[in-house]
Amino acid sequence: MHAASIRYRVAVGQGAGGKTLTLKNPALVRADSEPKPFTANWDGFSLNCAVACQAHQRDRLERLCWYITRPALCLERLSTNAAGQVVYQLKNPFRDGTTHILSSPQDFIARLAALVPRPRSNLIRYHGVFAPSSPMRQAIVPTTASLRQRRKHKSPTAASATLQSRPAEPPINNSDTPTAPLTWAHRLKRVFEIDITGHDLEAETITSPYESIRCAANARNAPIDTPS
Repeated sequence: MHAASIRYRVAVGQGAGGKTLTLKNPALVRADSEPKPFTANWDGFSLNCAVACQAHQRDRLERLCWYITRPALCLERLSTNAAGQVVYQLKNPFRDGTTHILSSPQDFIARLAALVPRPRSNLIRYHGVFAPSSPMRQAIVPTTASLRQRRKHKSPTAASATLQSRPAEPPINNSDTPTAPLTWAHRLKRVFEIDITGHDLEAETITSPYESIRCAANARNAPIDTPS
């Protein structure tokens, strides 16, 4: 399924192994342009390394993290046609004028299944100087002690400039104990802009993702079933 997905081939069902159906607009066909700086193009894939963030540019780093962790599909551009095929509209047409990708419901589910990682597999792989066995990793990756020292000397004026829509961060712990992660209530506010203040479920009682889903559904008045 992985090979069929990246090669635009039908993975399962009728026509397995054949090319994926697409819709093209001849008026949008364009010639190959000069590669952008710090961009490599090879065999249909491109890699851009032109984006960089300084250590103090936290807002820019956050925007970059939001971009690289965006979902694989945009639901607003996903639909079905009269023939029962799943139609996905591309945000930007390909160079050959391709604007939409068509697939059967069965093949579409197979492509989604290819995105699901294996159970208990590490989703983050580090290479180069960030690799676990790199001799330079210790000089690049900040240690826990250096992070505590940085938070201890963080300017209070910088903290007050945080957007009001963002939830308050947990209090900074300058002791030798590890810093506590964000609570699920903070995550609901930060990611989905859902504030549970005033609801029956108190913020301190949310201790699992399933409880956060139920709370989010209550906040939006939408019933939802979660695993027991």
